[in-house]
Amino acid sequence: SCGALSSAYDVCANYLGVPYRDDIAWDIDRILHTQKLSRLALAEFEALTPNDIRALLLALRFNMFFKTLDSNHVPLGKEKAQLEALVDCVKGNTALETLSLRDIGAKSDFWLPFFTALSSNRGQIVNDIDISENQLDSQGFVALARHVEQCQHGLVTLNLSETKLDKSAAAALSTAFRKNVKMATSLTSLNLS
Repeated sequence: SCGALSSAYDVCANYLGVPYRDDIAWDIDRILHTQKLSRLALAEFEALTPNDIRALLLALRFNMFFKTLDSNHVPLGKEKAQLEALVDCVKGNTALETLSLRDIGAKSDFWLPFFTALSSNRGQIVNDIDISENQLDSQGFVALARHVEQCQHGLVTLNLSETKLDKSAAAALSTAFRKNVKMATSLTSLNLS
């Protein structure tokens, strides 16, 4: 069920030495599986702790069922270990198509390792990215531009609203869009507001 995410969550919680929660496994097996939802929305789980999130993200790294990771408004940035788990997840997952990370509270220095990890995953198929309402610095934007340039399949949507995109970052992204020939036909929505 759901690519055995609940079993993987059990193993990952044990590996991390964190408590296994029956209610999380129940939600995965009874709600997500029976409704055939391919979107893992962290905010829909009740009272997740940072350790719960780490275990779920580690389990998601190896999961081929879910197509969307939705962490919108989940304060992952409060705990460095949660952000590290997110980096590990995108470094290994080859099924996610959508990363919805709006307002996760990540500091500007998070995005360089995040996009470096995503770019290093040659099997990744992410084509929709929403990192709006987060802080990015110039290195983060350069890493994003590098990812855009190297993205073998192109992106369909990219939401960078309220990320404090400056002129140099916009120029780097513009160059990346021009260098990646797939972008001309794949990109349907770009939000830089």
